[in-house]
Amino acid sequence: MAGALRRIISMRTELLKYSHYLPPGSFDVLIPICEGLDCSFKVRKKRQTKLGDYRPPQNGKIAQITVNEDLNNYHFLIIFIHELAHHFVWVKYGRKVQAHGAEWKEQFSALVERFYYSEIFPKDLQKVVKGLIDKPRASSFADMNLLKALREYDPIEKRITLLEELQYQDLFSLNNGKVFRKLEKRRSRILCAEVGSKRKYLIHKMAEVTPLEKPL
Repeated sequence: MAGALRRIISMRTELLKYSHYLPPGSFDVLIPICEGLDCSFKVRKKRQTKLGDYRPPQNGKIAQITVNEDLNNYHFLIIFIHELAHHFVWVKYGRKVQAHGAEWKEQFSALVERFYYSEIFPKDLQKVVKGLIDKPRASSFADMNLLKALREYDPIEKRITLLEELQYQDLFSLNNGKVFRKLEKRRSRILCAEVGSKRKYLIHKMAEVTPLEKPL
């Protein structure tokens, strides 16, 4: 009992510790939701493959939610809610349901709705956030309108270039250092040719890229 109480207090303490990552007013909404939550919360450095994650309890360790520190406040909150929904689903169903199945969608939608009606999000984000309530997505990268709206709140010095913003035939590099030329759009992905090997790849249009000058 004492151990569980310490963990509950720890969750509240962790939320308070990281409250500066959250939009104004959201901490007061989160506390009642997380009351009695047997789960820890950590902020991590930028990860290329994910914005946050949820680890269920295992091997005597309690569940854990993590969110990347490089996100703006509104994006940070949405990712936290995403992972928090996983915890509530795990507590209720364990491994009996799919990770982003109907149960998760229902829970995520309900959580987003509480923040939506608490007027945490500015007016220009309200419409896209309402879309999360009506049609939850497994990833924020799957919702182009949401991602574009959230990027407007990134600090200017941290704003990145997305592949879809480049022009046809523009050169760019990815984090792995390889150089590509942008070609035709294919739904949510764009056909690109690696300059060195001339091999073609389909790259997600919302991929972060570094624009390169064309050789003279």
